[in-house]
Amino acid sequence: MNRDLQIAMNSPDDYVVVIEYLDDEMVLSRRFISPIRYIGEHKIEALCLAREAPRHFWLARIQRHRLVPAHLVEMPAPIEEIPT
Repeated sequence: MNRDLQIAMNSPDDYVVVIEYLDDEMVLSRRFISPIRYIGEHKIEALCLAREAPRHFWLARIQRHRLVPAHLVEMPAPIEEIPT
């Protein structure tokens, strides 16, 4: 995962990352992010493309991720709840 996040950080005009994220209420959702920087060893600061604002994400709560070409994603990108 760190490799894909680093690629997106180094090339924010070229790549974003789609993540499946488990939030505080244990709701699983799919969202698009543009990673900005690591916050310590356990969090990442990223631009949430749905909220169009920087957010913090716990790395341990990212269930799945995938690098996506940025030109395929339009803002605001919806947050999709994933049934569990």
